[in-house]
Amino acid sequence: MSLQFLVRDWSFPYEAEFGYKGGQKIMDERLQVSAKQHPELQQLRQHIRSCFENISCFLMPYPGIKVATNPSFSGSLSDIEPEFQQQLRIMIPRILDSSNLAMKEINGHKVTCRELVEYFKSYMKIFQGQDLPEPKSMLMATAEANNLAAVSSARALYQREMEEICGGDTPYMSTNELLEQHQICKNDAIREFRNARKMGGVEYSVQFLEKLEEEIEESYESYLKMNNSKNLFKSMRTPAVLVSLMIIDYICQEFCQMIGLDFFAGLFSSVLVIVVGALTVWAYARYSGTLREASGWVDDAVSFLWTNFISPNAGQLGALGGAIQLGEKLSNSTASTSNSTIRDR
Repeated sequence: MSLQFLVRDWSFPYEAEFGYKGGQKIMDERLQVSAKQHPELQQLRQHIRSCFENISCFLMPYPGIKVATNPSFSGSLSDIEPEFQQQLRIMIPRILDSSNLAMKEINGHKVTCRELVEYFKSYMKIFQGQDLPEPKSMLMATAEANNLAAVSSARALYQREMEEICGGDTPYMSTNELLEQHQICKNDAIREFRNARKMGGVEYSVQFLEKLEEEIEESYESYLKMNNSKNLFKSMRTPAVLVSLMIIDYICQEFCQMIGLDFFAGLFSSVLVIVVGALTVWAYARYSGTLREASGWVDDAVSFLWTNFISPNAGQLGALGGAIQLGEKLSNSTASTSNSTIRDR
């Protein structure tokens, strides 16, 4: 990887001539490490030398008074000094030469576009103020960006593997199997993060590992919800339970009226109104996309009834219980079919 310093308005061509030759002379002087220097400055110079294979410097002259003082300067070459244009003709072809275009590397690691964005974000933070950042700040910003890039790469690996397992085009799979695959993909992502070349040391990287684990868990919650939405039996659970309650409630109401228990008949009638109202709200919310919070309350209430009362006592509900057990078996058989398609990891 190459680094080039561009120095404009160089005013001492008699000490170091314009172009690469004079720039190399000045750069060697500036990057020289001396025991008299502050330790941070020594570390910065050594770090720059170790991070880049080729380091060069180009000295540019003053572009001219029209460029420097005219606020409406539009970039016209006629306003730029001929000597400045001459140096541009030397520098630009060399920068854009196809032989000099190479994939960017930082700390020996090839940087992808996704990772490069993390570096830009970190550097933008420290350059937001009016004062130039200290060398230590630049070094820490690079270490932060380096670790964030590793987090981004590892998270992308997790998401790519999970998409193959439970993405939008895949069938429903059981929650336990999904959790197992999640753990496998999570371990792969953590291994990817730990194997990535990072700056700052192990202790500094711990906080970024925790960040990666948090983001992976958030992604898993999304995959879990998407997987549950593929389960036809679960998606129809709320209306099926509410309709069943309406039928049972109506039968109980009529029976109580028949034997003269008007109080209980009125009670069942009130419950019937509530169930019909809940079903109406749920259906309207699903159709219109509004009242989502109310629809969620209905789903939560039905899930509570299902988990604590209906499913545990399915064997005692006769034909209705048989239908419940059949639905759960169909759900599990769908999960088994999808699990058989998962590759052996």
